[in-house]
Amino acid sequence: METVSKTAKYLRLIARIALLITGIYWFFYGWFTGLDFAEEGIKGLLTHFPNTIPWILLLIFIFIGWKKELVGGIILVLIGFFTIYFFSAMTQAFVMIEMSLPLIIFGACLIISWALRRKSNIPTNINPNI
Repeated sequence: METVSKTAKYLRLIARIALLITGIYWFFYGWFTGLDFAEEGIKGLLTHFPNTIPWILLLIFIFIGWKKELVGGIILVLIGFFTIYFFSAMTQAFVMIEMSLPLIIFGACLIISWALRRKSNIPTNINPNI
């Protein structure tokens, strides 16, 4: 029982940190891609900000996964599979490794963590900071 709770705890912690890093990375990547700050300055930052809207949505879904592991995990896995199709990730290794796989793997970690905690009857609100 103790091993199951520790495994669930570490899976959840690893998934949360990795998903947060992935989401923040893609947010800034979307914002600064194509920006020539030397020429455009602050105006360029504002004109490129709409490129971050999909990544803001991703961060919202990561937050859902943070609060509701099962729902968020399912959403993130589905988004991961969608990115394989939408970004042709099967033909582009960078997209597959940097975008699709982290969402699928760590979304699955959230689902597994939820299942382990449910199996061992660990309350979901035992320590919301972890």
